[in-house]
Amino acid sequence: MKPLVQDILIGFVTTSDPGTDRGPANIITVAKAKLPQVIYLLYTDATQANRNALLEWLKADPELARLTVADWPKLDLPDVTDYEKLASLLPEEVKAISKQHPGAHFHLVSGLPQARIVFALCLHALPLTGTLWEVNPPEPPKPRPYQAPTPPQLDRKACEQRLKRWPTAIFDAFRNMLLERYRAVRLRLNLQTEQAWLDDKLLDLRASTRPRSEEMLISSIASNEKDLRPRTFQILVLLAAKKRYGLGNDQVPKSLIFKTAYHDQKEANAAVNIRRALDSINRQARRLTERSSRPLDPLILDVKRGSRPVGIYRLTDRLNPSDETIEFIGDVRVYLQKMRISPNELSALFPDLTTL
Repeated sequence: MKPLVQDILIGFVTTSDPGTDRGPANIITVAKAKLPQVIYLLYTDATQANRNALLEWLKADPELARLTVADWPKLDLPDVTDYEKLASLLPEEVKAISKQHPGAHFHLVSGLPQARIVFALCLHALPLTGTLWEVNPPEPPKPRPYQAPTPPQLDRKACEQRLKRWPTAIFDAFRNMLLERYRAVRLRLNLQTEQAWLDDKLLDLRASTRPRSEEMLISSIASNEKDLRPRTFQILVLLAAKKRYGLGNDQVPKSLIFKTAYHDQKEANAAVNIRRALDSINRQARRLTERSSRPLDPLILDVKRGSRPVGIYRLTDRLNPSDETIEFIGDVRVYLQKMRISPNELSALFPDLTTL
């Protein structure tokens, strides 16, 4: 079974890559240890030869040769130690890559200290989940007896010329990114825990057929009749995925909900339960966002012809996918496939879910 969360490696190539006769350097080490589905190599003019050598090392290993290496353009970065330029360029690259893999887990690695610091800031400021890896040398350095050098004649002016003020202002930019990110997201869905938040408030998405009282719950467990399917959550996933990845078509027909979240119920019962689920979400949205400057009331709209509903639903236009107001935690494609949507249907229904 495919993992719920896709693993993606982003490596910033350095002149130490791919490694030496002592062993592999950072990117190859993480790739071999984690075996991500896709690898992105960020490189510059100065490290293009290293990137090419990395590709050869990847091809030479049977496991790594099966991985996908994405074709990514060379970075315009003459000085890789320039923090200001790195802090301006790298977040945009990481953000662009993360949009190719919504909900994935990202492995970030580089042998360059400056790149590692900016990667760390990206993990905290951008809407992505991941790990920044530190790679130890392949062999511990052999201890050598210390020999103190003769103290030189120190030139104060020469020492002053070697100093460079560390650009702490880059933290302000990342702090602003973080604030913008949290302010923008209004609907957040965790595909692993099957929970959803609206304006950072947890929604009650109990399945419409789940027993409500404690006595009924105990009784249903004893009789092995408990239904804990996250049907209401799955309706919300369909609507949110269609809004964000439908490429302008955000409408979800009732037939799709029948086929997925309610596939094991009779159509007459499912129709009643779908209506209850939609009304429940809308009541909560009204209550949770009534004091907002942009209330989400209703959150879910019935598509109508004239004044008559036609059994098609969509999320309000106040959730704008271009503004990243919808966030998924977990791999959307894998979750939708678990909901009985085939790969061919997936590409037809959600064309903006990019796959490599």
